[in-house]
Amino acid sequence: MSLDVSSIIGALLIFVDIIESSKFSSILGPMEYAKKLLNLQQTFERVGKDYFPVDEERLVRYCQVRSRGDEGTIFCWDPEISSCNLVYKAIKFAFELKASIDLEMMCDRQNAAPCQMKIGVGIHYGDVALITKTDKDKEGINRSRIDRLEGYNINYAKRVESCSRMGRYSKIFLSESAKQLIQYEPIVMVENRVDLKGIGADELVYEVRSAFLPGLPETKDKVFAQKFIKAYGSEYKITADNEESWVNGLVLSVLDSRLKAVKTKKLKVMYSDKLSELGWRNIYEEDPVIMYWRARQYHDDGQLTLSLEYYRGIVKNHPFFVAARIRLASVLWEISKQKQPNSNRVFAYNIAKEFLDHFRAILNDDEKTEFENIVNNLN
Repeated sequence: MSLDVSSIIGALLIFVDIIESSKFSSILGPMEYAKKLLNLQQTFERVGKDYFPVDEERLVRYCQVRSRGDEGTIFCWDPEISSCNLVYKAIKFAFELKASIDLEMMCDRQNAAPCQMKIGVGIHYGDVALITKTDKDKEGINRSRIDRLEGYNINYAKRVESCSRMGRYSKIFLSESAKQLIQYEPIVMVENRVDLKGIGADELVYEVRSAFLPGLPETKDKVFAQKFIKAYGSEYKITADNEESWVNGLVLSVLDSRLKAVKTKKLKVMYSDKLSELGWRNIYEEDPVIMYWRARQYHDDGQLTLSLEYYRGIVKNHPFFVAARIRLASVLWEISKQKQPNSNRVFAYNIAKEFLDHFRAILNDDEKTEFENIVNNLN
């Protein structure tokens, strides 16, 4: 048997950890803590393998899903899946994992802890060394298989996860490189400058505040999928009070996915009504993902100025929500192509001019050029 550094490849690196695990251990005692830890490990591995199937052959791809103690790791290299899609899957996985853990705890009310376990997630994408192992198979032929991934970026991913303790929203953190790969998706992120121990004193990391993630849940466990859909879809109790922002995004995603998946008129009406109930629960809405949903609804209904109003509000308050910026520019262009003078054109001109005059700093160079062309087209 021999080990060798085969090549340097880009890989997805995820770390998951229980926040303040020592506190739970002292509150619950060793036996109850061990039971809850085992349940969490099983949930992590079930959800992780649904999103990142483990290839036992390890010939042309590598995926490791492991849990040990209060920590879980996923390392994935798959040349058939783009880096953008891998990071996007990682965020969906993190949402489904957090929701699944919360659901398991809701079902275990009899043995509920005095306070709820929270997990932190760190997601990074970077270069690592692909270590291969060569040995003889049953026929005596030398076979080379992927043994593991090694490198500095694994340590970097762990440091990104350690930032989750300071999180104010989902406690799902992305490195700068991971954020760049999914910036065009409807994912709201908050920038943080942090000291990463052993890495650097002024590193950029991003916490996911919320997201619109079609296709949730992806679990292959049909029984648990039904529980999940009931808890965060058909039987979810919608109130006027603001939930955690990531939960709003989760419920919105589940309801939208079910609306598109169901076939009967009765179920379509039910999910449509639930979506509207969540989307229009407050007159004054501050949640960026719900505002994004409203803007899309207004656009689909042909109410372009109202759609613009919402996109403008999102972009001002959440400049890293690139998907909203793209849709803002798209609606502005749509209006600018209207040949007849109307109030829509005046409103679109005022918004484009406002961003160029007062919010120029949040636009990149391509967006500045695009907004200048829109202003000239509308003038």
